This record gives sequence, C-alpha cells and structure tokens, in this order.
Amino acid sequence: MSRQGRELERLVATLERLIGGEGLELKSPDYIMGVKSHGRREVDVAVRGNAGSAEFLIIFECRKRNIRMMSHG
Repeated sequence: MSRQGRELERLVATLERLIGGEGLELKSPDYIMGVKSHGRREVDVAVRGNAGSAEFLIIFECRKRNIRMMSHG
C-alpha cells in the first residue's frame, strides 16, 4: 500500500519537470486569499505566472477518492 500523499508528490514532481525554466512558480502547499471569505486558505499546489500582461494562478486541490471497479460482461 502506498503511503498517503504519494500521488500529490508525483503530481508536483511532474509539474516541476514540465514547467521548469519557464518562469513559472510552483509551490506545494501554498496559501491564497479567499475571494469571498478574505481569509487565508491552504491549497495543495499553486502555479503562478504571466501570460503577456496578465498574471495567472492555477490551483490544485487533491482528494483521495475510492473508485469501484465495475465488471463489464
């Protein structure tokens, strides 16, 4: 059985490999200000960067879900 959080570590490693050297910032975990609550919120992964004159933020929230294997016959 894999240790808890391993999938998130793999996601972060993949993102770092894909965006490395492109001027993007990747943090895990990170904290952002809630739009409605105006409070500090923790997110699993945040990617920040610029596209032209626009700044962007992409966040990932990871949840473990049980997937049932369905038999098709």
